[in-house]
Amino acid sequence: MKSLLIFVLVFCLAIIAVEAQTTAKGQVTTGKPVTTTAATTIKSFKVCQDTNSTAASGSIQPLDGLKPVATGSPRTCSFSIVVPSNQHVQMSCSVAKLTPVTTVLDNTGGSYTVSSSLIFDGTLDLVPNIVIVPNRVYTSYSNAMTVIYRVVNATDTFNCNWKTIQAPTTTTDFKLCRDSETTAASGSIQTLRESAGNGATYTDGLRACPFFINSSPNRQIQMSCNSFNDIDLFTFRKITEMYWFQPKFNKTTANSNQIDLLLLHQATDTVSPINCNWTTTTPTTATSNFNNCVNVKSTTTNGIISQSLANTNNELKTCLFSIFVPLGQRIQMSCTNVNIGSSSSLMLSGIAKISTSGIPFREVSTSINNRLDFFASYRNGEVFQCNWTTITIPPTTDFKVCRDGETTEASGTITPLENLNVDMFSKYCRFTITAPANKRVQMSCSVINQSTDIELYEFNTYISYIAKPPVVSQTYTSKGNQMNLNLNLKWSPFLKSPPLFKCAWTFV
Repeated sequence: MKSLLIFVLVFCLAIIAVEAQTTAKGQVTTGKPVTTTAATTIKSFKVCQDTNSTAASGSIQPLDGLKPVATGSPRTCSFSIVVPSNQHVQMSCSVAKLTPVTTVLDNTGGSYTVSSSLIFDGTLDLVPNIVIVPNRVYTSYSNAMTVIYRVVNATDTFNCNWKTIQAPTTTTDFKLCRDSETTAASGSIQTLRESAGNGATYTDGLRACPFFINSSPNRQIQMSCNSFNDIDLFTFRKITEMYWFQPKFNKTTANSNQIDLLLLHQATDTVSPINCNWTTTTPTTATSNFNNCVNVKSTTTNGIISQSLANTNNELKTCLFSIFVPLGQRIQMSCTNVNIGSSSSLMLSGIAKISTSGIPFREVSTSINNRLDFFASYRNGEVFQCNWTTITIPPTTDFKVCRDGETTEASGTITPLENLNVDMFSKYCRFTITAPANKRVQMSCSVINQSTDIELYEFNTYISYIAKPPVVSQTYTSKGNQMNLNLNLKWSPFLKSPPLFKCAWTFV
């Protein structure tokens, strides 16, 4: 995973379902401050004393005298800001002297390092290891933002101020981490020129923010991103696959009337910004041979995707291609003719077997549902050819990790896929069980051999491990309505047998 955190990563989350809505909500925030009738004194609030505000501006600091508890989970305080629905909240901290990393108790009594002691929930920023950078402006993706503070160090202090900005106004020139959505048929979006912060580490300087482009029905969006640095493309699904956290944007995946652009980049005021451009075109007529960066999607049950002949310069071009097949079917893809450089990459999203080092060439990858996203970042003269077919897997309650990726079945079993290939590339397979909102997932494993490295976890504000690793015959219950099982596939010369386990679950 660390190999992906190069100087600039561009995450392009695209082609997910939401019919375009030509309302004010479908346009964008441009950063215009809310006009006030008279200057007023900004009210100061104390976290762990005050709980909420509807003010257009204010400041927030920790309550004096806060001390961490001696044992158990740290005290956690929340402060919610809710403003009118046509506005967004912008927060900036002039002082942010915080514990850089901390731990939270998991369900088994252990701990896991997650983030700093202060988090802004509801912002456009989605960096999983969240560190508040002084003087950086954080913008909410809706009309609400929540300040979450964990009391882990008595010397922690912060002074943060918020204001509101209007949403929306129409433009075709957008800025990432400030603007959030548009219905423009064409346009461009660039990263902000901003300092990474004095003395900030490389991780502190990273920002990841989404941008939504809504197209008209029966139209498709073509997009590419150019940079002087290496870039890769992802979807929301891919960022949750690569980094264990869940973005709080409720988006579905049925059609391609919306593109979601997500860029993970290093904040800088000295390097030229990343620039992404898009246009809207008529959908491609039926064909089985597609060119990346020219074609953006397919609904055919089999076909070929290869490099674009239109990439005539040596600039790194980054594009997405998505395949949709009928519900109940799955997509299988393999890549054979591949000749790309070390700065280029090919990746898949929506598969159960996740590689952190790109597509495993010649290995057949299977989608977990009826959609598969293909990402390519390459230069002129580089070539690739990937083929796909469609298969049907009958309904079952006996699931195979590394083939199946999700279920809402009330009960079932999960075991490894037969003849599971474990090589020297870092991979893992994820299986997600989702119960109704009023239910919990309960799991017990009857078999786990010594070659098996599995863990159970769930998401809340922080990732929470349920069992790492689970113990044979012990019962584990999620706190929420979802449980995730990860099988880590890290090759070792000491492994004498493939992974073998059997776990069963039910809803309670």
